[in-house]
Amino acid sequence: MRILMMMTALIGAAGASAAPPPLQGQWGGDRTILQLTDKGGRIDQDCASGELAGPVRPDAKGRFTATGRFDEHQPGPQREDLSGTPARFEGHIAGNTLHLAIHAGTAPPVHLTLVAGQGVKLLRCY
Repeated sequence: MRILMMMTALIGAAGASAAPPPLQGQWGGDRTILQLTDKGGRIDQDCASGELAGPVRPDAKGRFTATGRFDEHQPGPQREDLSGTPARFEGHIAGNTLHLAIHAGTAPPVHLTLVAGQGVKLLRCY
């Protein structure tokens, strides 16, 4: 009986360890703004934008992977019927710096370095 109680306590303690909180806030860098919330995120560049479909939770080494969509834009009106290119966002956070690679479609990955709290003025693609 005592062993059963100890095993139950250990299983309960292992299950009690909460997942790390998601990254939140604004991150900025090279013509890019990344806004993260506990529900996901939005990334905007001069001529591109995308969404992260869920919260971004780095592992113990600061690495994360998220899915979503990412689209490059052209000057002028954008087609409304395009639902977005599926994308994978891979990143690593170290202190207040976030290194991000965006893999979308067959294009080469986009590599970005973003800083927490940094504002950026975008020059939209017209």
